[in-house]
Amino acid sequence: MPWPWMHILTEEGLEQVKQSKYQAPHVTFMERRLNPWWERAVQMLPMWLAPNLISLLGFIPLPVLYIAIWYQNPSFDEAAPRWLSFAAAVVVFWHQTLDNMDGKQARRTGSSSPMGCIIDHYCDILGFLPQIAVWAMLCAPGGYIQLVHVVGQISYFAAVLAMYHTGVCPVGAGDFGIVEMQTITYFGLLLSGCVGPDTWQMWMTTEVSLPKLPAWASVKLGTLIIFASTLGWIGCIAEMLSDVVAHVRSKEKSVLLILEDMLSLIFMCVASFLWEPALAESNPWAVSLLSGLSMAQITLQMLLCSIAKMKYVKLQPCVLPFVVLVIGSWCMPLQWTKNAVLVYTAALGGWLLLWLLSVIHQLKDKLEIYVFSLARKNTQSSD
Repeated sequence: MPWPWMHILTEEGLEQVKQSKYQAPHVTFMERRLNPWWERAVQMLPMWLAPNLISLLGFIPLPVLYIAIWYQNPSFDEAAPRWLSFAAAVVVFWHQTLDNMDGKQARRTGSSSPMGCIIDHYCDILGFLPQIAVWAMLCAPGGYIQLVHVVGQISYFAAVLAMYHTGVCPVGAGDFGIVEMQTITYFGLLLSGCVGPDTWQMWMTTEVSLPKLPAWASVKLGTLIIFASTLGWIGCIAEMLSDVVAHVRSKEKSVLLILEDMLSLIFMCVASFLWEPALAESNPWAVSLLSGLSMAQITLQMLLCSIAKMKYVKLQPCVLPFVVLVIGSWCMPLQWTKNAVLVYTAALGGWLLLWLLSVIHQLKDKLEIYVFSLARKNTQSSD
């Protein structure tokens, strides 16, 4: 393979991807209600528009929004201005809509392919980090931002872990999933924009006394919302993992296999809460971004292995430098640690981009298709 592409997929893995068939997960409450809108919207699209381009157009505004949130409130300590709340609501709705239109466009144009499935999942996994940041921004004055990022990333990993073992990637638990969370988020953002940052700040920092608990146990409303959403995510994670356990047991295999598959994520999650406090308090965005990218890399590896039927490496290479950096945050001067976090984040982001592009390069050659065109390489005709 010519430079700079990396050889990520084996020949056997490429053949497995080529033969793979997408298995649709169950449909949640809001998906059933929003599906008529998505069906009508996809009919407005031109027939020449490639589904992968829809996935990309739905993803691009998310990192732009992430940068805007980071620039506006790097410390997560105040409510967002009206323009940012409204912009975030539009971006989340835009992503939700296009994310549910790409597959429909693929079936409409007869251009469904394993690469489309992988690109869609890639956009979902990488786009999940900005969406978690949006939720954190909404509850920002309540604190516990790192908790939101870590539990959110675990929930997506659990979904991909289920796909690795069962072949189906669940979108949630029962009638609650990512679409429901997105809907709550953009309605919350619209409310935040309507009442303004001052009122929203006052609401999120209002002390709430919980029933049957002493007065000193009162918490901020924003913190209460974060804890409630965290419990909801944990419930989804528990249900997805229970399905994986049941599947593994039905194959008469040890459930320890699941724990082994989660080993890298466990190390990453524990380390994410062990940053030196001064660094975590002064640079919550940088710490959250590095933690999120590292966990996303693990999830992406698991996703690729599940589709290509390749063996997943239990202890991912990205774990060691992350843990070393966390330990170093207690040993090095604060400014040195800040610089090290930024440099490693940039290096990890660059490597992850090259990794993703290498996988896509291998797939388009194997499948003999273009990424953003409906024409096939061997016939130059539409699918």
